[in-house]
Amino acid sequence: MKKIKTIFLLIVIFSLSACIGGSGGSGGKEDSSEELVYSVAGAWSPEPGLVFNFEMLGIDSDGINYQGRMMRANRDSIMHSGMLVVPVESLIDIYDQFGYRDIINTMTYMDYHGHMIYFEDLSTSTRCVPVSPYKLPDVMRIGDFGRNNDIECTDGTWIESRWWLERDSGQRARLVELQLIRDTFSHQVFSSSEASTVIDKNGNIYSVEMKIDLPDYGYWIKLWSNN
Repeated sequence: MKKIKTIFLLIVIFSLSACIGGSGGSGGKEDSSEELVYSVAGAWSPEPGLVFNFEMLGIDSDGINYQGRMMRANRDSIMHSGMLVVPVESLIDIYDQFGYRDIINTMTYMDYHGHMIYFEDLSTSTRCVPVSPYKLPDVMRIGDFGRNNDIECTDGTWIESRWWLERDSGQRARLVELQLIRDTFSHQVFSSSEASTVIDKNGNIYSVEMKIDLPDYGYWIKLWSNN
């Protein structure tokens, strides 16, 4: 599991933190009927005290099984660079079938409008900053899509991502984010990830799922909620 420690950082960031910081880009509309409208603002609210917990299962390309938990919690607001922000802690605590355990902890800082200011890995102090603060639209329709602002990290990586909202079962929808992680200087893509969150029309979260690919290693890992 050592080689996927960086991958787990990305999982935490983009399955939980990225849910509260996405793109404001305009999307395409496949249908404007009322039943296809989803209010997602509540799910990604910067309100202090909001907590989400998920029991997780997983498997990787080597056939190794995983289980553990994933958590996102909005902490009490603080002053940062002269503005009031909400720290959002994301934690993944996971272990494989052989008992090897890994814990990854990140913190995302949001303003009170839900815009992501930056996030950092608390164990390595790697900090990632968007080219400008951004957030997902508060209201979406099935078929909406957009591109997020690029994010630059102090470890020499550059993150590009896109999102779209697609139909799930019943009245639920699936919000999907696809990320490409590039070397800042060579622009070479060394990993990609796809994270999805199933929500209802009021933005209540029912499940999360994510997959990370490392094409140079021929390796992937997939995790999904078991709640």
